Amino acid sequence: MKDNHEFDYNLYLIGLSGTGKSTCGKMLSQKLNLIFIDLDKEITKKEKTPISEIFLKKGEKYFRKTETSLLEKFSKKKNHIISTGGGIVENNYNMEVMKNSGKVIWLTASPINITKRLNSKYAEYRPLLGNSPNVKIISQMLEKRKLVYNQAEFKINTNNNSPSEVVKKLSKLLLKNE
Repeated sequence: MKDNHEFDYNLYLIGLSGTGKSTCGKMLSQKLNLIFIDLDKEITKKEKTPISEIFLKKGEKYFRKTETSLLEKFSKKKNHIISTGGGIVENNYNMEVMKNSGKVIWLTASPINITKRLNSKYAEYRPLLGNSPNVKIISQMLEKRKLVYNQAEFKINTNNNSPSEVVKKLSKLLLKNE
């Protein structure tokens, strides 16, 4: 069942890779009849090359600059659900852009669950995590970003929830705060 909702802001999904930002964001956008943007896919489209290749050929600094540029572009719109890359929060400016133009939602999961998800045969390669993401690397990354992730207005744990359960929780949370 689709609900039509108009927000005069955007919804930003932040969190580590493998927490369900893209999957849940797409489902939530369909449920609320909002526009879904996957920032990583937008970068790939703009650059006409996969993210792993951007990192390899142009470096992380270039990638982050492109990411910020696209975030600024989409932050000027309304009624969008924007799934961000896990590292977008490492630039404090990006967090300010998101907080000033919408509601920021942190999707969390345990390092063990994230590792399982990212090592599934369906997972995409993540340049900062290498060929086989492990609990130690993911725990370190989470620790490094936790303070910034905690600035989110809402926090949803995706550990023991299916994407549809997460979407149900998110829509209740958002509509309650309208």
